[in-house]
Amino acid sequence: MKLQSLIFLALCFTCSQASSAQDHALAVEQCIAENSGAESAECLQKIFRKNKRNIANLEKAILRELKQKRRADDLGDAHYRLAVSSLKDSSKKFAAFSEQQCDFATGASGAVASGGGQVRWSCLIRLGDWRIQYLRGILTQFSDASCRKG
Repeated sequence: MKLQSLIFLALCFTCSQASSAQDHALAVEQCIAENSGAESAECLQKIFRKNKRNIANLEKAILRELKQKRRADDLGDAHYRLAVSSLKDSSKKFAAFSEQQCDFATGASGAVASGGGQVRWSCLIRLGDWRIQYLRGILTQFSDASCRKG
């Protein structure tokens, strides 16, 4: 019975991750379809800012989990410092990568004016969705490890 519950929770989590990205894809399409020009870019920026907040919250949650593992002596000091430093560094590098990747996508699309904004913000949202899924996966690994331990 316990195994069935864990499988059900894992499936629900996986479905919610995919659902979140699909929701954003629909929201992006809706922003573009229902708004013209600068209004569509503003609509997309709202979704992007929400993603950015979600990413920051997930990273904070991971840092809390790492700190808790360190306090419980489940993670050595050197590994803790490496994980914290690497998470913070990867966050900065992912943001820089996203900017560059979406600059490329915008340039390669040939879109101008608001069309360029739509390409750029849509790209940033897609990459943000990927980062959110990745970070949620890390948190799931922490909770799975806690279940196995407990």
